[in-house]
Amino acid sequence: MDLTGRYGSVEEASRHRQNDDSPANKRTLSQTALVEVISVDDTSVNTESGNPLKEENMNEWNKNQVFLAWLFVCFSTGPTSSMIKVYIPAVIQSLSHALGHQKNSQNKCTPRGDNCYVSFGGTDVQYSSYVLYLKAIYTALEGLIAIFVMAFADYSSCRRTMLAASVIFFGLLACPFAALYKESRASLISVSVLYCLMLIVETVYQIIEGSYVPIFMIAASQKLGQGAPSRESGGVALRRGSKVSALGLIMGNVGGILSLIVGVMITHIGGSSISADYRNYLIAITVAGSMTVLIGLVSVFFIPNIQGRALKIDSSGSKARVFLMLPFIKLKQITEDVWKYKQVMRYVIAWVLWNISFSNFLSVIALMYRSTLGLNSSNAEYTVWQLMGNIVALLGSLLWMLVYNWQCRRFSDAKNVMLIKQSLYILLFFGWFVNFWGALGANPNSVVGFKHRWEFWTGLVLFMSTSSAIRSLNRVVYSSMLPKGKENQFFGLEIMLGLLTGWTEPLIIAAISDRTGNLRLPYVPNTILFTVATVFFYSCDIEAGMRQVAKI
Repeated sequence: MDLTGRYGSVEEASRHRQNDDSPANKRTLSQTALVEVISVDDTSVNTESGNPLKEENMNEWNKNQVFLAWLFVCFSTGPTSSMIKVYIPAVIQSLSHALGHQKNSQNKCTPRGDNCYVSFGGTDVQYSSYVLYLKAIYTALEGLIAIFVMAFADYSSCRRTMLAASVIFFGLLACPFAALYKESRASLISVSVLYCLMLIVETVYQIIEGSYVPIFMIAASQKLGQGAPSRESGGVALRRGSKVSALGLIMGNVGGILSLIVGVMITHIGGSSISADYRNYLIAITVAGSMTVLIGLVSVFFIPNIQGRALKIDSSGSKARVFLMLPFIKLKQITEDVWKYKQVMRYVIAWVLWNISFSNFLSVIALMYRSTLGLNSSNAEYTVWQLMGNIVALLGSLLWMLVYNWQCRRFSDAKNVMLIKQSLYILLFFGWFVNFWGALGANPNSVVGFKHRWEFWTGLVLFMSTSSAIRSLNRVVYSSMLPKGKENQFFGLEIMLGLLTGWTEPLIIAAISDRTGNLRLPYVPNTILFTVATVFFYSCDIEAGMRQVAKI
């Protein structure tokens, strides 16, 4: 599985120029320094396989204790991640409702319905749309952060430190929430800023965490290659990848479930008054942040560090300039890589579109649940509803992993690829159907479309169980088609594309619900987006993508 030729076009050209001392060549090197002086030092990677794992470190990554430590890191971020999705948007919605007024009047907002507007950027916006506007604005900023992270992470020899810093900072940002209980403009702004900072830090963590999936897969295939035919390594890597990806998400869900159980206990013990319910959400967020800091701090340092790719810079050029331009250079190179690996390009487009639709669905249904059933009367039930969503998400990932691994052992690599794609189509259908069901509710005369309690409970079960399995599956399939040694870049690309383009969909659905006052209408464009993503998934030849990078 020699992929050293993958890097030949840039590296060899650079080495040839460095060996040529002619004035003409020096001028050429100077002119192209910002693109071609960046090369990989072959001593920093396993030159026989072209991957970032040295031979002596390979067995270390196959040790159970390393895998367990990585799972505990995934577990540690679960509590705070669940707060971002569950309680923090609810807190912002509650604060906006408390500070808002009915449209074209100064009357206080009613407990139910969408006729509630709050000041945002010098104008009044619908109070649920306030959360969606925040998400749209800061999603674009997250995209810029992703560009820098994906550029430097592969060259860094302190990836573990970056992982630890992102996990700990992620938890620390959640800790101040318990002090922000006053229904004031200052509290709303503080919660909004902390929410957006947490989203940005979570992006950094997701890029680094995702890059560990192919590393575990590479270690598994290398171990097999020592005493077994190479043709078997594709199936072994897929099985290992499915376990790493699914169990990582499952542990995150377990952490989220644990924090939500704490939240349910706090909410029910705290009483049913409006102020108590609202403050209990904030206490639960702070508890979750503390859990992330403590568990992450202990577990992350049991993960082996990874030797980064060496960055060689021409001595005649400006190092500061090269470092500043590195993110844009890598963005250009990764764009060229994606164009070369056509199947990866199709899959990453599908994944990005699906992920935008997935995120928008969860944002809208959570806000709509409370506004439909009553902002104050549904607080306690909301915690149980979201807890149930995390539980079925865990079961969805676990069931897919068990069924796929059971089937995967019985067939060839080509058959396994076909199975993974068939399971993807089945899972996508359920997600599309739930979005379509929500779109039916956009018609005011429709009697269904998330207008009744049973629809919210049934819809969340179907959507979360299948979507969680899709998330596991996506990371496995994507990892199986990546060129070795550039995992951070390609996982950063997926997140970056999602963030750079993902702000448009939240902005559109926020504008739609803001202008129309109909929070179900955004399900129409979301269903269309889900359909387009499904078409791209169908167009991707996974087996061809794996063969192109010699992983099957």
